[in-house]
Amino acid sequence: QARFIGISQAYQPVGEPWMVTRATGHLILEISGRPAFEVFAEAAGPELMENLRLAAAQVFVGIPGDPDQVSLDHGNYIVRPIVGADPAKGILALAEPVPVGQAVTFARRDRERALQDFEAMLQKGVDRFGRGNFDDAAAFGLYFNCAGRGSSLYGARGVDTAAIRRAMFGLPVAGFFTGAEIGPIGGHDHLHQFSGVLVLLGENPGVR
Repeated sequence: QARFIGISQAYQPVGEPWMVTRATGHLILEISGRPAFEVFAEAAGPELMENLRLAAAQVFVGIPGDPDQVSLDHGNYIVRPIVGADPAKGILALAEPVPVGQAVTFARRDRERALQDFEAMLQKGVDRFGRGNFDDAAAFGLYFNCAGRGSSLYGARGVDTAAIRRAMFGLPVAGFFTGAEIGPIGGHDHLHQFSGVLVLLGENPGVR
């Protein structure tokens, strides 16, 4: 049974939380009364905005993991990529509908935040699973690692796996590279990107 399911994200929130004030389907027209593209460009910064394609690959829209909440604290939101933009009309396009009134933030891929979040997730897993259970013959782990968390994020290969070996020494852990991951945020399971999901399994009842 799953005794721990943890997710590590790779984003640093940029700026303050906002609210979608005009939208239609998957198009965001205004954020807090301003053209959505204008707010995005401000969050990305002038240097990154010199290449719009690069900016859209580095800066994402964050929304609460629990649809009934507006909290955008770290660990309580999920990110969605910007799949299109019209600078002249001030429009951003996401891959899924965004309702008017939705709380949003912008989040940027960040190496240091990814490292901190991953170490914290591993420590939480050790605490909940119990290091003494690593020798249990029935205990093992599975790690689902986004292919985008490699050298393009960290500047080096094997950073996450090395951290797992240090923290989970003695526990067999099998890993997979993924194009997207599924894990819990805000009490709901979501599809994620640039994330790592760790599942620890044993004979005792599961916890999350």
